[in-house]
Amino acid sequence: MGLISDAFIATETELEETQFMSQGNPGQFFPTMQGKNIDPLMLAQLELIVMNLEKNSLPAILSSLDERMLGEAESTEQWIYQFPDSLVDRLATLQDTEISHYGAQWGATKEWQSKKGLPPTEAATQFLQQLCQLAVRAHAETKNMYMWISL
Repeated sequence: MGLISDAFIATETELEETQFMSQGNPGQFFPTMQGKNIDPLMLAQLELIVMNLEKNSLPAILSSLDERMLGEAESTEQWIYQFPDSLVDRLATLQDTEISHYGAQWGATKEWQSKKGLPPTEAATQFLQQLCQLAVRAHAETKNMYMWISL
């Protein structure tokens, strides 16, 4: 069994009004990019890589994920993390060569190495490309970007 890791965009109001976690998944309500097996550590690594932060920043990013988790952790099987605005801004402006470069770095992490399917670098780069497209749409529609993770 793996994680479902869907990135989606919504306004805070839309998110509050749907309360989708009790009704299904974000894809039923919001523009969504479906993913699998992306966990909070991988999100932190992506932020570290794309924002060009020092490796010693990883613990701080990981601890900030708790602050970015929305709502009460009533369920131990579903979580929503809000992407920081600075990361969404960065993702929305990445060029193809940067996406390839950062995707290769991200795909080289041990968490990607254990995934089945596409070669890790290719899978990470494709996922990053889709995240960037979603970030562009979030900007255009003045929405926030989130990651829904479910067991």
